[in-house]
Parts: sequence; structure tokens; C-alpha cells
Amino acid sequence: MINVADLKAVPFFRELSEDELKKLAQVMEEKSFKRGEILFNEGEVGKALYLLAEGEVEVVKTMKGWYKETLAIFKKGRLFGELSFLSGRNHSALARATHDVKVYVLTKDQYDRFEKSDPVIAQKIMKVIALTLSTALQKMNERFLHMVNYILGEESGA
Repeated sequence: MINVADLKAVPFFRELSEDELKKLAQVMEEKSFKRGEILFNEGEVGKALYLLAEGEVEVVKTMKGWYKETLAIFKKGRLFGELSFLSGRNHSALARATHDVKVYVLTKDQYDRFEKSDPVIAQKIMKVIALTLSTALQKMNERFLHMVNYILGEESGA
């Protein structure tokens, strides 16, 4: 079973009570991956939300059919796979273990059962996902503005 203390350590789960964390821990599955192993592939249907418990995960996007670009490196405590989890769409990038990794997985089916049996927990999990997406969007905006400022600075001769 998932260690409740690991879930408590995740800042996004602060709003969940001890009992709610225990319920969540009972339905999440622990999975391990060795360095270099793929957690999910680009184009694969996303059916789960991942919580990185140990290790590091690299998110990589194939560009122009051959070039691979690292979009992010996730460390312990990071949720990922949330866009595909919410939309049911295919993953837009692959996730690969850069070190030995332990993840806790919440499948969409498990979440759907929470919606029926314990809507309060489901709502709190959805809030966690929204906060995760908000943080990611904010970081993307900062990177975009940095890139624009760099380009404008280059063009103006600065």
C-alpha cells in the first residue's frame, strides 16, 4: 500500500485530511521504473495521473518527426500526466525515468469511482490537478516571455 506520509509531503495534497489521504493511498498503485524506462509514450492514450515518489522523470517531445526536445524534468512530489488524465486524449510527450523511479498512479477509473463514492475527495483531487496545471501554465508563460525578450533584445542589437 502507498505510504500516506509520501502523500502528505506533496504540497498540493495539503487540503486532504489524514482519512482522505488514507482512502487515496488505498486506491493508488505503486509502480517502479529503472533508469531509461518509459513511463508512457507520446501518442499513447492517457488514463492515469502520476505522482513522483522517488527519482526523476524527463518529459520529451518529438519535434518535426525526429528531433527530441526535453520539455521538463520532474522531481519528487510532482504530479504529471494531468492533461491526458482530464481530457482522455493521447499524451503529447513521452515520460522517461532519468534515475530509478517510484510513482504512485491514480487511474481515471479509480478517480471516477471517487466521484461517485466520495465526491469531496474527488473535488479536492480535481483542485490539485487545477493547481498543477496553473503552475505549469505560469512557468510556460515565463519561459515564453523570456524567449520573446531574448529575441527582441537580439533584434534590437542589445
